[in-house]
Amino acid sequence: MTVKECYEAMGGDYEDVKGRLLTDARVEKYLIKFKDANDIQKVVDSLEEQDYESAFRHVHNIKGLSLNLGLSKLRNSSDVLCEELRGGKPEGDISSLLDDMKKDFDATIAAINQLG
Repeated sequence: MTVKECYEAMGGDYEDVKGRLLTDARVEKYLIKFKDANDIQKVVDSLEEQDYESAFRHVHNIKGLSLNLGLSKLRNSSDVLCEELRGGKPEGDISSLLDDMKKDFDATIAAINQLG
C-alpha cells in the first residue's frame, strides 16, 4: 500500500500532510512513530485509574499528532473526547466517545500497518 492509499483507507488528508512533510518517506516515518507510541493504551489506562488529567494529556497528544499528520477522522473523534476531559472528571458517560476514538485509532493503525 502506498502512503496516499494509506491516507485514503484511514480517512486522512494526504495532500495536507504531504504539503508539510514534502516526501512520502518522511510522512511514513512519522506515521510509524505515531503507531509505535501506543498512546491509546495510555488513555485507556488513565481513564481506568480515573486519572482524568493524564487522560486529557494523552488524548490531547493524539489530537495534536493527528492534526499534524492529517489524520482527519482520528483528529475529529479525539477532539470531542479531549473537550469532554478538558475540565477534569467528565460530567456524563464518555464511553461512547472513547469507543469512537478507539475505532478511528484502530483503523488508522491498521492502515499504517499495511504501508510498504
